[in-house]
Amino acid sequence: MACSTVGASCSGKVGWIGYDAVALAAEPSSETSVDYTKYDLGRLESGATVVVTLKGNAANVRLMDSSNFSSYKNGRKHKYLGGLVKRSPIRLQVPKSGHWYVTVDMAGMKGTTRSSVNVEPPPLPVARQGPMRAPLDGVAHEPPPAIYGSAKTWDVFVSHASEDKEAYSG
Repeated sequence: MACSTVGASCSGKVGWIGYDAVALAAEPSSETSVDYTKYDLGRLESGATVVVTLKGNAANVRLMDSSNFSSYKNGRKHKYLGGLVKRSPIRLQVPKSGHWYVTVDMAGMKGTTRSSVNVEPPPLPVARQGPMRAPLDGVAHEPPPAIYGSAKTWDVFVSHASEDKEAYSG
């Protein structure tokens, strides 16, 4: 994950829940006429949650795939998740697997803000519980066969422990 800053400030770290924490380096750039902070999130799986935290004034937050980020930085029409964030943090769910970026900008607003981004992995699949069964449900419950034509049945205990053999062998 990388962060570059144009006219804004980056937090010192980006925390990844379920991933390694990655240090950020602010890197000035003049890609567009709008000053913004860029977070290159790399490849994210569908369902992951991007959490953007702002400290300071409200700001525009955009979560974009690589194609839309390219359009954004070149000043063209683009699609994104997010918008004007007045309450922090904001949680944005990644709609499809791919390479993702977050930008934070103050376009049309006065003030400053600091930002940080965390990514939470997608949730596990829903657990499915099978039918409740007793531990020995799979054991056959049949009466033992009669011995030598007798109607009598016998319970037999077989032990392979040496101390049991000595106690009963005499």
